[in-house]
Amino acid sequence: MRVSPGEFGCAGRRSVQFQDQARRTFVTTLDEMLSLRLISREQHEAISAWIAEARTPEAIVQMPAPPWRTLELASVLMTVDASLQQPPLFESDL
Repeated sequence: MRVSPGEFGCAGRRSVQFQDQARRTFVTTLDEMLSLRLISREQHEAISAWIAEARTPEAIVQMPAPPWRTLELASVLMTVDASLQQPPLFESDL
């Protein structure tokens, strides 16, 4: 999951609301990764703790490399899993 600090470039109160929404999205995604067994409970707790302590999206992306790599891999696997659950395309569908 690549997140660019520029993606959170809102200002003022709207920025705080957007940051709260982004944090909730991260947590929801982490919960889903855990339920799919793409990350362990320990990884979930460590990443969740980092996100809870981070005051800004910029701080979230400063996560140490090992948990960040775990998050990226789980994100890729979630995308693959979602793709596999789509109905197959046939030539007539193109």
